Amino acid sequence: IKNFWADHISYKWISDGMDMEFVDNATVSYMDFDGGNDFNCWGTDPYMALVEDAHLTYANNYWHNTYGRVPKVTGEVNGSQVHIYNQLVDGNRFFIAGANGHSSTAKAYVRYENSYIKNGNGYLAEWGVNGYVYYSGVTFDNTKQQHRYTDETNKVSVIQGVPQAATFTPSYSWEKRTVANLPTDLPKITGVGGRYGSMPSYNQAFGM
Repeated sequence: IKNFWADHISYKWISDGMDMEFVDNATVSYMDFDGGNDFNCWGTDPYMALVEDAHLTYANNYWHNTYGRVPKVTGEVNGSQVHIYNQLVDGNRFFIAGANGHSSTAKAYVRYENSYIKNGNGYLAEWGVNGYVYYSGVTFDNTKQQHRYTDETNKVSVIQGVPQAATFTPSYSWEKRTVANLPTDLPKITGVGGRYGSMPSYNQAFGM
């Protein structure tokens, strides 16, 4: 699929979230990913977003109450390049971004910029051989600054600091929001309701 755009969509009470595979020149924007789920283990849904063999942009999105994988990026055949900017992540248990390439011709790149991450209790990234995660201009609020790397012999190392792996340069210009304002601004303008409404409250009787 080429030239795909998903905009102002809300996710709630999910198990897998939004998976994007084999897309080119795709954009996911103004999304509200709510992983809170009182009926799932640990109160959060475990898998938010998988990106496989894609050239994809995440712009102006709000991720909250997540277990991890926001997103997880893989290169299976052709590789992936994912540019992420103007994001708000509030409450995350495992890793924010993942990058795993399967070969030297199927590498996975994540470029994470101009965002606000708060209440992160896990890793900023999980990556390894043929996977690359790069952070720039991100504010960390009550969030651990460490990442997990797996080498050629499958030895896992926890590295302190912000991942600064090899990256790519987006082919387009983009507008940076004021990072300090993201926690206030993005919840108001993302999702299916955005500034015009809100997601419905969960009613257990509906499923009975």
